[in-house]
Amino acid sequence: MTTPKHIAIIGCGFTGTSAFYQLVDKYPVSEITIFEASGVFGPGLPYRADECKDYLLNNTNDTLCLTPDNKRAFLNWLNSNPTLPGGVTLPTIEPRGNISRVYYGYFLEDVFKSTLTSAAIKNIKINLIEKEVTNINEHSSGGVTIEYDNLSITADKAIITTGHCPNKDWYIHPPQGSSALYFPDHVNEKSLDNVPLEAKVHILGASLSAFDVVGRYYSEDTGSKFERDKQGILHFNAGPNDRKLVLCSRSGRLKKMKSRTPKTVKRDHFTVDYLSSLNSKGELKLEDIVAAIKKDCDLNDGDTPWLEILNPYEGCKTKKHRLL
Repeated sequence: MTTPKHIAIIGCGFTGTSAFYQLVDKYPVSEITIFEASGVFGPGLPYRADECKDYLLNNTNDTLCLTPDNKRAFLNWLNSNPTLPGGVTLPTIEPRGNISRVYYGYFLEDVFKSTLTSAAIKNIKINLIEKEVTNINEHSSGGVTIEYDNLSITADKAIITTGHCPNKDWYIHPPQGSSALYFPDHVNEKSLDNVPLEAKVHILGASLSAFDVVGRYYSEDTGSKFERDKQGILHFNAGPNDRKLVLCSRSGRLKKMKSRTPKTVKRDHFTVDYLSSLNSKGELKLEDIVAAIKKDCDLNDGDTPWLEILNPYEGCKTKKHRLL
């Protein structure tokens, strides 16, 4: 197989920037074409500088990276005291903390710009196209044609790194004349801050996006804060914020939470060594993996709802994306 020389990247947020960096850094490519419909290359929608500052990174500062060989890349960048756009000042950096994700956006922008410089030094041609891709056709003989804005380009390979799809509204709006406020998406939505401090808010979903909204609705700007007592235990004080939040989860499960008194988990079976020992050829059946997980659950006195895991939406009363 001929090594691809012209590679297209469709979408240039977190994943697209990582692909761009790794191609320039390690791959013998001669041309890269990058599509980004927003025209903002690097941060992607979740990490843009105009996003809500109360949306935090879902990983700790010392585990965010673009490549698996250096998990402290973001923290190292923060500690280098980079110059941020508009004179923005960095907050206090805790390695195991979670700062506002707009700072990761600044990091991604910096990576993108520095990678452009590296590409120029290596004589790699870079094409930046601020348009949405409308169609992709793979050729039987190899190569791919990418269509956009009634135009097209041909590349050897395409890497699809699109993520969040904005402006999708699946749910029924409140009836006309209702005092209820409705927001189909929390990303880059400024009007969310206009919800009164005494409002009752229903959040459809209970995963990462839901926790974004929870953090936003009980931010320091609303008078809420965390305080430590004399024993050093952290407590939440809502202050004048009297909002009531209801998380609506179809599966009935919340995102993984950590206990104040974590339990040591024994793992003897769901390990590389044990699974490798089951078959000298390195071939495993799915039931072998399931059995190993079950053994470790029993080892830790775990009460695991296997049927719910297999079908988390059993008994769910929603139909497609319609809210009943």
